[in-house]
Amino acid sequence: MTPRIAVGSIFQESNEFVTTQTDLALFRNTYVHERDALLQLAGTDCEVAGVLAVCERERAQVIPLVAARCVSGGPLSDACYASLKEALLAPLREGMRPSSMRTRRPDEGPSGGRPAAARWRPSPIPRTQPGAMGRPSCAGSGEVLLELI
Repeated sequence: MTPRIAVGSIFQESNEFVTTQTDLALFRNTYVHERDALLQLAGTDCEVAGVLAVCERERAQVIPLVAARCVSGGPLSDACYASLKEALLAPLREGMRPSSMRTRRPDEGPSGGRPAAARWRPSPIPRTQPGAMGRPSCAGSGEVLLELI
């Protein structure tokens, strides 16, 4: 069975000392690649390229979500956050349903076997955390978006 790997990235260094919020236009100044457009990052010097290279080496099927990168700036605006979150999660809701996801149980051999006793659920993605100045900050953006439980 060919493994299917969903690939997505939202990368920005937020600084709560910046008085303006980061909007989607600032991301678009660097890049926002949605779905199959994400694949054009293969062979470049970004983190997504490394993930794509490993998927190719391991012969995994890539499910491209979104890759967005931005320069340092203020915390994301609510509209920017909502848009990027939707771009990341929409392909999963549309085409990668729980029935198509499986994981190998510890007692299964390399070829698989019976489906694992797992459920799919999106993990909560916190919008903000209090920053040093008590203002919202997008720190902790390395949250797990999907987990098998």
